Amino acid sequence: MKLFKKDESKTNINEDKEILKKYQGESLKDKETILKEYHSDILGLSSNEAGKRLLKNGRNIVVKEDDKTFLYFLLNAFKDEFIIILLVLSVINFLLGDTLGSLIIIIIATISALIRYFQDYAAYKFNKKLKSSISSMVTVIRNKEEKEIKVSNVVIGDIIKLNAGTIIPADLRI
Repeated sequence: MKLFKKDESKTNINEDKEILKKYQGESLKDKETILKEYHSDILGLSSNEAGKRLLKNGRNIVVKEDDKTFLYFLLNAFKDEFIIILLVLSVINFLLGDTLGSLIIIIIATISALIRYFQDYAAYKFNKKLKSSISSMVTVIRNKEEKEIKVSNVVIGDIIKLNAGTIIPADLRI
């Protein structure tokens, strides 16, 4: 376990800028250009073409995380650098004979870890609930007709019909 992490924010900022440029460029293109680049049609892909793209690019799936246990979040809460420093200070105080000071620091560290545990666990449960609310079906235009398909079968170039409140796990150009 590393106590101090290397600052990777500059790398992440550069990556974010590149992604932003890419998406800004895509959003400025007109409809005809997008359709041509993705070899698509306003009347949708044929089922045959969609099948080829599905084989070539794979399914549109979100990788599911393993379920995390109570113990995972509790131990993770104590990995915090601030809490580790408090626990080290508590040991130093104890070795110097200040038992009361050591006990107070342990109580503060435990309270801090419990607060972090409850926050992380609540965020995890909310995120899990949000992911489960995402629809598994979406309406696309295939063979010049609206067709309901599984989200996992959406391919690059599909024309997707969106309604108010439609949530699907994919990047779309509106």
